[in-house]
Amino acid sequence: KMEDAKSWARQLSEGCLHLVPTALMSTSTREIFREMLSESPGDIGARFTSDELPSRGDLTIEADRVHIAELEREVRHRFARFCILREKALFSISKASRRTFALRRKQLACSETPLICSEIASDPHVGNLVELSLPGNLLASSGVSMLVRSLVCLRETQCLTSLDLSGNVYIGLDGVKAIGQALTHPNWTIDKLNLSNCAITADAGFALARSLRNAHRLSLLDLRFNQLTDSAVVSLHECTRDATIARGVIITLVIDGNPISQHVFQLAELGHLSMAGVVL
Repeated sequence: KMEDAKSWARQLSEGCLHLVPTALMSTSTREIFREMLSESPGDIGARFTSDELPSRGDLTIEADRVHIAELEREVRHRFARFCILREKALFSISKASRRTFALRRKQLACSETPLICSEIASDPHVGNLVELSLPGNLLASSGVSMLVRSLVCLRETQCLTSLDLSGNVYIGLDGVKAIGQALTHPNWTIDKLNLSNCAITADAGFALARSLRNAHRLSLLDLRFNQLTDSAVVSLHECTRDATIARGVIITLVIDGNPISQHVFQLAELGHLSMAGVVL
């Protein structure tokens, strides 16, 4: 039964009862729900990882995996939707005092991107938004493309200067290309772009480098802990140098944790110091 399935889902998520609409809850469950809403935003998050789900577990009957996986997707979607609407409510209530929209490790996938964009863009205080932080989620190329096209590059978000997509390991080459195209958009206002730990490969690094030459505005590009090679890092560094010369603004490229040689790493660091006017 569906009610039994929802009960099992609540137990699976170790007390994350806010995944289920209040209309389906008993009075005692609603009280627990209210208690959880009183916690700080950082205390509400997924209690399990994908490899711990029953659809992948050793004890699950093979014939049940499809049904369990479908239920898990529904739980994830409900959880992600709740987190988006909760953050939107906090952002709206605070009016001009809250300048960050943050959803850290909330299981957000591409299917939730339209809701993120519409809820933020429709808020009367969207002009006060300075930082959009979505680290550690499940965003892939289509979601990232919609995010930069339908939110980051809007005229209404001209105060937005920081974008954190770190830990979204499914962004891929097409997602990086979408970000690269957005860098040259006239409404691009991001100064700090965090793409660390996104499994960005050398091909994606080359694609990003080509866009940096014509970037309208960028002062910090964080690419730590990716899969960039020596040649990709050299290309990125050369393009940031060209952009710095053309625009007179220093672009800091952070590349720690990539599988590159010490020689290339040192050259990149020396190049940053040189552009900053430091003489060794």
